[in-house]
Amino acid sequence: ALSVARDGIAVARPATSAGFAAACAGVDAAFDAHRRAVSWALRAAESRAHDDFGAASVAARSVAVGRNAASVVLDAAHGATKTGLRLSEGVARATLHASDSAMALAGAERGEGLRLVSEAVSAQRGNGTSPEDVSSAILSLASLLEVGKDLFAPTGPLRVIGAARELAEIHAERRQKRIERRKEEGVPPPVIPKKEELASLSRHMNYAAAAYGAQLIHAYGISGRDQKDSKKAASMTHEELIATMTGIPQSDIILLASENDLYLPRHFVALDRLNKEVVLSIRGTLSIHDVVVDLICLSEAFVTVYDGNETVEGKVHRGFLKSAQRLASTLYEVVARTLRENPDFSLVIVGHSLGGAIATLMALLWARIPLFLERNVHAFSYSSPCSVCSTLSRAPFAMKHITSVVFGDDVVSRAGLVTFRELQSDVMSLDLSANETEQDKEVPVLSPLEGEEKMFCAGRVWWLESKEFEPHPIVEIDPVEALSTIELHPNMFSLHLPNECIQTLDRL
Repeated sequence: ALSVARDGIAVARPATSAGFAAACAGVDAAFDAHRRAVSWALRAAESRAHDDFGAASVAARSVAVGRNAASVVLDAAHGATKTGLRLSEGVARATLHASDSAMALAGAERGEGLRLVSEAVSAQRGNGTSPEDVSSAILSLASLLEVGKDLFAPTGPLRVIGAARELAEIHAERRQKRIERRKEEGVPPPVIPKKEELASLSRHMNYAAAAYGAQLIHAYGISGRDQKDSKKAASMTHEELIATMTGIPQSDIILLASENDLYLPRHFVALDRLNKEVVLSIRGTLSIHDVVVDLICLSEAFVTVYDGNETVEGKVHRGFLKSAQRLASTLYEVVARTLRENPDFSLVIVGHSLGGAIATLMALLWARIPLFLERNVHAFSYSSPCSVCSTLSRAPFAMKHITSVVFGDDVVSRAGLVTFRELQSDVMSLDLSANETEQDKEVPVLSPLEGEEKMFCAGRVWWLESKEFEPHPIVEIDPVEALSTIELHPNMFSLHLPNECIQTLDRL
């Protein structure tokens, strides 16, 4: 029982910090709103007194005094409330620490509660989720809470919105300056894909989108490669949808996994006889399990082996790696058997969003398997979240065996722990500079992200519909240079959906 209690304390510590940080942000937002409301009302009363009685009148002076007094009272109440929260947080953290120390002295060890919860969840699901999988997820999310306890709420939400709006204008100006600088410096024209490369990008994007299933494809208004009637998609089976979008017969769908679990997204394996490919398509984020994988975003050391004995070391997104490892293990036999039955076929892994990130890491994992490497394993990753460090992103094997497509201003292909922390710092700096008259403004200090580095999409990267390189609809970029920061633009979220990407590629 004491061991279980120690596990509860281990989870409660970061949760407590995150909860108090959110509470402080709520207090800041509430008092900011009150200050604005009271200031507006008293300024209106002061103006009315000026008009009716004159600026030197007793009424006008009384209102002015009242406005100053209200400001002092609100500041005092704000400070007292924040002080109370800090004291409460200190007491809570001290209590947790003392309880944990006492249990440790009594001989209780951590891990028993985690083991019991993991086994219970695994037994309930009964679909291959191991206790180790559940333990990994719980521990990773707890670590993320500890890292991110001050990531979201150093200033009031109302003030953050204003600072973010100003930052978006700065980002637009920076983009324009980059465009003008390229023109002035006479930068060589960008690399654009050949006709056959565009055809390959479009065809494999259809495979990636087909993994989402009929209902979602219908909701997105994607009709498949014949583009005749998108309304039919809603009534299709998943097999019929795959056949419609890819042009293969249903009999060539080797495996269709409709179950979704932790570290195991939905996927299908198919034969593309026309192009002589065994295609594994992995679905993007759509369930709570997928969201959990996205949030397990701390990095993990990774070594990839390719083309002989040469190795490349770096770091990768932990949640995506866990999913790639489980999927690679689950599908090894069926994929290997299918390749042996089709000796002149290559191996292709495709995915959109989360599926694209997992496809990237599966290509790096399966490069260690001689059969898969001989069959020229290649990943096509569309609108992928940042999954690998700069070293792995630019590695020779990645450049040869991984193709990524970024669509417009999609924020997902730029976002990671480090880039988000940089964005937060920029927003805070703008907020503080806009309110620098507040003498007692507390300057938030962000804790460092120790051991973390920026993540990127991998391999040869094509930027589709980029405002930076108009009129070219698609150009090749180095993501480490072009996508190293989060930039705020109006359509940064909507462009992550697969419909515009697939329609634009089909059109090209």
